[in-house]
Amino acid sequence: KAKIIYKKALQFNSKDSNILNNLANTYKSSGDCQTSIKLYEKAISSNSNHVESVFNLGITKLLLNDYKYGLELYEKRLQCNQIYSLIARPDFKKIETKPKTGEKLLIISEQGLGDTVQFMRYVFYLKEKGIDVYFCAQTKLFNLIKSSNLNVPLVLPNEVNSINEYKWLPLLSLPKLLDVNPNNPIINQPYIFPSDKLIKKWKNIFSAEQKPIIGINWQGNPDAEKQSLRGRSIALDYFAPIAKTIKGKFVSLQKGFGSEQLDNCSFRQAFIDSQRLVDQTWDFEETTAIIANCDLIITTDTVIAHLSGGLGKKTWLLMQYIPDWRWGLKGDSTFWYPSITLFRQTRAGDWNGVINRILLELK
Repeated sequence: KAKIIYKKALQFNSKDSNILNNLANTYKSSGDCQTSIKLYEKAISSNSNHVESVFNLGITKLLLNDYKYGLELYEKRLQCNQIYSLIARPDFKKIETKPKTGEKLLIISEQGLGDTVQFMRYVFYLKEKGIDVYFCAQTKLFNLIKSSNLNVPLVLPNEVNSINEYKWLPLLSLPKLLDVNPNNPIINQPYIFPSDKLIKKWKNIFSAEQKPIIGINWQGNPDAEKQSLRGRSIALDYFAPIAKTIKGKFVSLQKGFGSEQLDNCSFRQAFIDSQRLVDQTWDFEETTAIIANCDLIITTDTVIAHLSGGLGKKTWLLMQYIPDWRWGLKGDSTFWYPSITLFRQTRAGDWNGVINRILLELK
């Protein structure tokens, strides 16, 4: 219906970049990326300053694994909307070239917690290359970053202008400057580590539980799902057939929005006895220690996937039909995290098909 309406609108103004961009989005959402690319390019030819079309073209190229061109266009993200905003915006100079040994650089996190967890691996890399790095990240992640031995000074968002002798760079611009692509991930081995003390704590707590223990997560940040990520989350009830199959227990890794579904869950008995202790844990380092003590993680596309992947834990990731660009459109593996297996929808909205494949794999 949307395609019909946009095409009708183009009869009145065939060069309207907003309409062309919206029509391209509908084609991408239905899986026709080649048609969407042509429409984005037409929108850009009509208005070269139409940043949404340039950004969306970059996203589509990344979905198709064209990282060279895609990451170049992805730089337009910061001009688009609040979802892609930085957590701080310094007053001093932004770097535009590949960082060099000895350079002083402030890296600024952007977007969600999962983005920081995924891409902070390249802050490690810069440090190893002899670059003097400060890292401005979400305070919720400070303990995990410290326990992972990042060994760079952490900066609060309101402190960034105190180090104005440095140049700065958005975190998600690092893949472009470092020429990251599916054949050159640079770092894809485990790079985040909770403390041994916390791992031992949860090992002791879980020692009384029935094994195997499967960590599950079903809901991401709802604010991020109002646009392109709409449909990436599922209801807890989708896990009911799995609960009947497993010999062990679930542990819910859900925090905040969505966790209320546990209250009326029809398979509440399938969760570990110490679930209440887990629910009271909000620190990301401790959550990662809990993940380390699970036998398997099954999750939708949330920060839990990145914590588990960055830890090197066996993870099954439930994928919507057209996922976020970082997962691509094909295959059951990802170059970002060798321990993650992707279970993709074959039709938009068909989570039952994904769950059925999970059941087969469990058996």
